[in-house]
Amino acid sequence: MAMDPVDKFFLWDAIGAGAEYLSKDAIFRQPSQLAQHQRLEAKQKARNAMSEVVLLRAQVERLSLATAALWTLLRERTDFTDDELVDRVRELDLADGKRDGRMAHTVKECPQCSRKVSSRHPYCLYCEHDLRTHGLEGPDA
Repeated sequence: MAMDPVDKFFLWDAIGAGAEYLSKDAIFRQPSQLAQHQRLEAKQKARNAMSEVVLLRAQVERLSLATAALWTLLRERTDFTDDELVDRVRELDLADGKRDGRMAHTVKECPQCSRKVSSRHPYCLYCEHDLRTHGLEGPDA
């Protein structure tokens, strides 16, 4: 059976990061190889996700430590109380109208091109206008 020229392309098989090429037909003739490849790929994705989780947890721990240190310093050197901190956290949480334990990222309009831009960015993603000169960037910019 003659193959259509378009179907004669080759797929790279990433198992073991080798440069082994298999024709599309060969993959379908050997479903066990395809299944093995899919299992290995799924395991690698799971390992990558777990690694990312470990890194994110470590980052959360560092940020928690830094936050605790900052609050301790502030409380010792000022008249702020724990209740005031709790009130401010609640106020910031509710700034977007939802009590969800997250800060809201606001969307602003670029004064130059009038497109919507997240307050997280110091420059407009569309026209590269400097939003810092207009006070449009947010606290996390």
